[in-house]
Parts: sequence; C-alpha cells; structure tokens
Amino acid sequence: MPNITFYKILMISAIGTIVGLIPISMNGLGIRQGTSIYLYGLMGIPSQTVASMQIIGLVLIYIMGILGVWWWRK
Repeated sequence: MPNITFYKILMISAIGTIVGLIPISMNGLGIRQGTSIYLYGLMGIPSQTVASMQIIGLVLIYIMGILGVWWWRK
C-alpha cells in the first residue's frame, strides 16, 4: 500500500482543476481525469482505481447539479 498523505491528494486535486481550465475539451473532461490517472500512477495507485474514482465523482457532481436545479425550480 503506497503512503499517500492528504497534502498529496490536495495537490493532485488542485493540479487537476488547473489543468481542467485549459480550453481543449468541454468542461475539461478527459484532461482532468487523465492528469489524475497519471499523477496517482506515479504514486503507485492502479489506473483502474483512479478512473473509477474519477467517474463516480463526476457522476455524483452531475447528479447533485441536476437535483439542485430541480429543487430550485420547485
């Protein structure tokens, strides 16, 4: 099991957010995930685990956004 601190996770999240601002794809999709997969891979985390984490996080963000819009219009 690799030694990953909260600081490292915070740094990877910040780097992913900054890279996601590059106007290459819509909403930074794919670029942010690829960056996270690469950086976590450098720390020894399998790419399947990181990709699953990224997909689940993205789906949860979209669901929360949809629920927020639905609640606001109600």
